[in-house]
Amino acid sequence: MHYLIEKTGCDLSPSDIDLLQRVFEKTCFLAQLSKHSAGGDQVARFLVDEFRLGHTDEACLLECALWFAKRRPPKSEHLERGPDWIARTRHGRLDSG
Repeated sequence: MHYLIEKTGCDLSPSDIDLLQRVFEKTCFLAQLSKHSAGGDQVARFLVDEFRLGHTDEACLLECALWFAKRRPPKSEHLERGPDWIARTRHGRLDSG
């Protein structure tokens, strides 16, 4: 997470960075995300963006980050399901045309 904060160009105090790090680690633990995965990167970016918008309450940030982490489907799950727009018959089979 520290590398992301350095890239944003946003001046954060050590206490701000500690708060963001705590929320990030709690979110990854509760959402069962690896901190070093694409999902972890997305959560880190989300947290920094929210903080820069003025959302600085730790409990509020955690709640928002958990919502964000749980609403995004894993990429492999999305690919296995296929497009949502495929028409299916009333018996659940793919409609051929």
